[in-house]
Amino acid sequence: LRSIKHYFLLDQGDLFVHFMDMSWDELNKPLSQILPSRMESLLELALRTSLADLDPYKDNVHALLVPYNLHTQLVYIMAIQPENIGPDALPPAPIRRPDPNATSLSGLEAFSLDYTVKWPLSLVISRKALFKYQMLFRHIFHCKLVERQLCATWTCQKVAKGLLLHSQPE
Repeated sequence: LRSIKHYFLLDQGDLFVHFMDMSWDELNKPLSQILPSRMESLLELALRTSLADLDPYKDNVHALLVPYNLHTQLVYIMAIQPENIGPDALPPAPIRRPDPNATSLSGLEAFSLDYTVKWPLSLVISRKALFKYQMLFRHIFHCKLVERQLCATWTCQKVAKGLLLHSQPE
């Protein structure tokens, strides 16, 4: 449970800073141009070079490119019934239909994590709970991206202001 919290709720801050630095160019591409295996390798590299390397369950975390937006994911979570829960459960009809927004999704909007829950923990952590964690992760990850862009913008503004002050005649 602690590992799920570390990864899905971005408790391991250095992991996602490393991951965003390494995967920024890749995640800015349209979803159709991103190789899932490349995202998986970048996530694994970030896991190995951060404090998360000490986590014995780090191999259970996987990169996932979700081909639907957060709203569709919320509808899916609300539609999960107990008989549809399981490791091989297929998404219900609303998600299997092509989403018109899916083609316009970038890797930043589609990136999520998946976690392989092994027995006996799978008795406690249901697939529905994992989907809820994924949705929380996507929202928090998006907030981190906004924070990153705001910091970059603020830095550019400070540099521009400094240049403007130095270039004015006295």
